[in-house]
Amino acid sequence: MALRFSEYFWGKNSFEVLDKQLEQGKESLKLFSSLMIERSNAEKNYVKSLENILKSAQKLSDYPNFENLFQNFRNSLEATIGIHSALILPLKDDQGAGVEAFKEDQKKKRKMIMTEASKLNTEFKNQEATTEKLKEKYHKLAKENEANQKANEAAKQTKPKDQIKIAQKAQKSQLDTEKAETEYKDQVSKFTTFIPSYQSKIETFLNDLQQMEEDRLHTIKQHWVKYGHLTTQIEPTSFAPQIIQHAENINVDSCLTAFVHDKQTGTSRPIFSCF
Repeated sequence: MALRFSEYFWGKNSFEVLDKQLEQGKESLKLFSSLMIERSNAEKNYVKSLENILKSAQKLSDYPNFENLFQNFRNSLEATIGIHSALILPLKDDQGAGVEAFKEDQKKKRKMIMTEASKLNTEFKNQEATTEKLKEKYHKLAKENEANQKANEAAKQTKPKDQIKIAQKAQKSQLDTEKAETEYKDQVSKFTTFIPSYQSKIETFLNDLQQMEEDRLHTIKQHWVKYGHLTTQIEPTSFAPQIIQHAENINVDSCLTAFVHDKQTGTSRPIFSCF
């Protein structure tokens, strides 16, 4: 079983790293589709050329003794035309257009996941920034309030007029600090409630992206196998079986595990903020 994206992509820029890999996968699908369509066109052009040769071969004429030779030549052309004609549509529609349709479907899924993940990460950053801002504000006011309360105690030895001003300042400082404390505690509560939901949704997105990559690798593997079987009749003896064997030997789990080892961003999930 492959290593899981949802365990190893919790660091910064995780989705950027994964999006880059998916973009490379999209380009791989695009190239494969293009190659299959080009190969189909090559077969179509080859068949046309053979059909022109066959048309000309119908005119072959010589001593009657040559007729069997001429007929064998024409039969050979017809057989070759049949074999190559049978490749045109499978290469174009199944291999080429089929992979292109799969690529477009993956593109839509990827866009949806990345859009939602971006919104969620933005919300997390905003919550984190708000929490830090209110924390700094609270600690700043608490420190000032501590100094104001000490000044208020010391002012009891001063003139009544000065005591009133200092007491009013201390009272306002106390109220501001209490308000900041309430705001900070409320935000911490909101943030700590948000984090489990955030982690769960991010984990789902990561699993979805891994499933997409698994699907892509299995799909391209299967299409290479199909290509090998399609071309078995026309390729030199060893090449088509080699393509089939190499494709079948590809281990998708090993590919994904190697990717995770190479590109992982971290296993530490966001921690709960505490007051």
